Amino acid sequence: KRRLMDYSTDEVTSSPIGDFQSTQYHTTALESYTSWCATKYGDSEFREACQKLQKHKIGVDLIEDTGVDVLTTVCGINYGTAERLKKNFPKWKASL
Repeated sequence: KRRLMDYSTDEVTSSPIGDFQSTQYHTTALESYTSWCATKYGDSEFREACQKLQKHKIGVDLIEDTGVDVLTTVCGINYGTAERLKKNFPKWKASL
């Protein structure tokens, strides 16, 4: 007899990225992350990158696994900004 794993409601609905819910990954969470980058680098291009990522439904849950080539060619984000988005994500996530 196989036993199904028991998950509490908190485990199923909790977000692994700060206090953000998965439904917020490409909205509120992405806006928070790109604003953090914009402040860190003093570059408003991160806010523009946010809009481009949102257009393609790429949220904070996908940033780490999305290649720089996809961020640049598919989303139209400048190379340097794309690299910074990738490299700074763990720092932002750890700060939550």
